[in-house]
Amino acid sequence: MERQTFQQTNFQHTDSDADPHHSTHHQSGVVVGKIVGFRDGLALVSYDRRTLSTPQAAISTVELHPDLEGREVAISFASNRGKQPIIIGVISSRLDQVLENTTSVGLLSDHPGSVLGRNENTAPEVRVNGDKLELSAASEITITCGKSSISMNKEGKILIRGEHILSRAAGAHRIKGGAIQLN
Repeated sequence: MERQTFQQTNFQHTDSDADPHHSTHHQSGVVVGKIVGFRDGLALVSYDRRTLSTPQAAISTVELHPDLEGREVAISFASNRGKQPIIIGVISSRLDQVLENTTSVGLLSDHPGSVLGRNENTAPEVRVNGDKLELSAASEITITCGKSSISMNKEGKILIRGEHILSRAAGAHRIKGGAIQLN
């Protein structure tokens, strides 16, 4: 049996790589692209200026489903199939993890089929709409990171805790309230 060896090659980006009309326009290595749709069971991907207007059909090494439309993916290219794009993985982000762990009735826990914070009247929601992220819950939301936290409850109380808190404003910095207490 013949043994194949592979050499690692460092690819340099040149201006000709970005030119969709350049005669040797082929991607090398792994690029980050986006799933823009599905056709005939294949994902359509966009990964450069040329494919923004003409997405390419890609084969995949991972299971894909329509919910992944709009997600970023790692793409390699098959040299023996006319440089066909191959999706080798879905790029993961914390926001995507939060969105994947939601149901119509709340956030999923680590236990299969269970839901955290379920409320029969108003279910917690996580929605992404364009450039806006909206979180809502029936009674309270707390965001925690290390020794810092921000809590909001349904009565209108907001509590910010941290070792050091800095508030800056380029314009006016206003503090309004029925009473203001310092220290």
